Amino acid sequence: MLDPDDTVVTLATAEALLRRQDRAVEACRLLSLDDNAHIRQGAAELRVTLAEIDPVLYPQEPA
Repeated sequence: MLDPDDTVVTLATAEALLRRQDRAVEACRLLSLDDNAHIRQGAAELRVTLAEIDPVLYPQEPA
């Protein structure tokens, strides 16, 4: 569990998470072409959810 008052994310970690998100969005795009309507619908919903994630990428203010 992360402590919201004492959590540090390195630039390398943030970049890795953004790459994962990009790959997930691409996977959803490919799944949206599937023959199965349920898979297409689920991929579309997940893609919208992933697109709503707004990463916070700025240095923490000194305490």
